[in-house]
Amino acid sequence: MRKLSPPLHATTQPLVRNLLTSRQEIVELLTQLRRVKAVLTCFVEGSASPAGARIGEVLPAADGLILVPVTDIEQRILLIASKVTAIASMRGVKLQFDSKVMGRVDTSLGVGVRAVMPAGIVRIQRRAHDRTRPPRIRPLQCTVRGETNLPSQQRLVVLDIGIGGVALLGCAEDRFALGERLLNCSFNLGKEGGFTTDLFVRHVRRAEEHGGWRYGCAYAGITARALERVCGYVERVEAQRRGALMTAA
Repeated sequence: MRKLSPPLHATTQPLVRNLLTSRQEIVELLTQLRRVKAVLTCFVEGSASPAGARIGEVLPAADGLILVPVTDIEQRILLIASKVTAIASMRGVKLQFDSKVMGRVDTSLGVGVRAVMPAGIVRIQRRAHDRTRPPRIRPLQCTVRGETNLPSQQRLVVLDIGIGGVALLGCAEDRFALGERLLNCSFNLGKEGGFTTDLFVRHVRRAEEHGGWRYGCAYAGITARALERVCGYVERVEAQRRGALMTAA
């Protein structure tokens, strides 16, 4: 998994973002996630699919926590993990942290894994707009570079983009399976810059109006800096759209 970028200023316009490093605040936040039974999406290096898990216990004295997978399939994914990047949402705030997995543990909730208490948790507050449709005049594209991370001609139009993921339009020849992991997908957001991340295909349906397939994808292991750029792009496109509407009126 990619490491988180160095912390940015919490007052950056697209995001209200900060990195929690206080041990007490981290323990309190993890305890809240446990109390509300939040499902964490855990990305594991080497696995094509993320695993859903809940926090079974928070163990400050042992410098750890217990993660309990929500299904048997996800249990198998976590049992072979050496490290996870966990993402969750609570009250409109996105949370992300890295944790080293120490091994299997039996709990009253079932088989889980013991993980090291994270040294920090990135907390991202969403603004008014968290998704946008790129303009048709200058369409945004996603280049799927694959496992070799080499230049590719496989470019898909981005139908919408936000901090949770993207919707891509593929032609009939570009067939991706539900649950497939698309490696090294790059985006050029213009003035906000570019970024590369893996994508996890969560939804697939025919896009009859476009003569192709629509793929709803979640980011897999995206960095905090890349999310900052996505939100900057969303805010800029939405501001331009509002300006155009006011001019037309």
